[in-house]
Amino acid sequence: MWLYARPRLQPYITGANYYTDVAGGPLGDLYPSWFGTRELILRHRSPYGEEVTQSLQIAYYGHVLERGDRRNQQRFAYPVYIALLFAPTIWMPFHLVQIIAFWFLALITVASLPLWLRVVHWETSWSTPAALQLLVLSSVGVVHGLELQQLSLLVSAMAAAGTLLIVRRRFLASGCLFGLAMIKPQLLLLPMLWLLLWSLSNWRERKRFVIGFCVTLALLIAAGELILPGWIRQFVNTALAYTQYTHPTSLLQLLLGFWGFVVGALLLVLLLARICLRYRSALPDSPDFALAMALMLAANLFILPLMSPYNQALLIPGVLILLHSEKRTRVERWLWNLTAAALLWPWITAAFLVAISRLNSPLADAWIDAPLYSTLILPMLIVAMLIARSFRRPLESSPAPANSAG
Repeated sequence: MWLYARPRLQPYITGANYYTDVAGGPLGDLYPSWFGTRELILRHRSPYGEEVTQSLQIAYYGHVLERGDRRNQQRFAYPVYIALLFAPTIWMPFHLVQIIAFWFLALITVASLPLWLRVVHWETSWSTPAALQLLVLSSVGVVHGLELQQLSLLVSAMAAAGTLLIVRRRFLASGCLFGLAMIKPQLLLLPMLWLLLWSLSNWRERKRFVIGFCVTLALLIAAGELILPGWIRQFVNTALAYTQYTHPTSLLQLLLGFWGFVVGALLLVLLLARICLRYRSALPDSPDFALAMALMLAANLFILPLMSPYNQALLIPGVLILLHSEKRTRVERWLWNLTAAALLWPWITAAFLVAISRLNSPLADAWIDAPLYSTLILPMLIVAMLIARSFRRPLESSPAPANSAG
């Protein structure tokens, strides 16, 4: 996968961009956040402002984009409190920041795998986690994210750590960590709704999760207001502008069209709501809780416009549950065969492309994006498998809230 990604996948993804010598190579997805933070702290310029946006476009394309240009405008599109993360790096050369980010994201992605294994109650010898870590590190989504230094990998690792803290009943710490994960709030929209519903079902014990989350998020918003007054309005305007030139589409809409998406999303949300209500009293260390969390993470990628492969690191817990569970019915076995094929497809096609590229075959260029094909259906298959398992699995009994308060 890495032999495929570095010489072929990265140029394919970034081929429409023209880079200057800002970093001596492709800037990836990290540069707008780093540069916006630098301009905010050192020059007191709003990272959402037009001057900063034009500087970013010059860095990426060599010139300011004309009005109506359909390419990515490379705006600073994160909540301003992400500057707290990048502030220690603004005096470093960007190529060094890229190297640090690459290895940091790789390390926390590998470290998140044992956390998810504990969440889904998969106890095994050291060899299985080691093999799974190698597979995760060479999956097309993680490789894609590392090549671009995408912060989705950081959010995925924080979700793993936060969920394990819930399993261990460290509710306050978990809430704080999920609050910090709101640097990309769209990645955790459905999971957070599920966790808030789950917390309300046993408020006496689980209120600390909500308190930790709300206080942390409030502090981040207040810190953002201190460093850039009125940032929320600017962020909303930038997010709206982002949708105008990227035209984000969800996998569900891609499969069903607009009106099919409206109907399908409504039905799926109602089904998910029923499952969440069924599991709202699940114990934090129960398989029911792990199943509901994995389902919400996968469904979030399927319903919302989050089609980029690097976001699929959030599918890890769902894949682990499916690998570790028994497929009893014919439908489950059929769905699992399709899911397994979708999981294996990127490695098989990447190996094939690497082999034929050594032969200078024109097929290597014609099929350059073939390993990405299965990313279009993988969230759908995992959601379907987890829904089927949720209805087959008998609901575990939970103690009454009065008994669990201690």
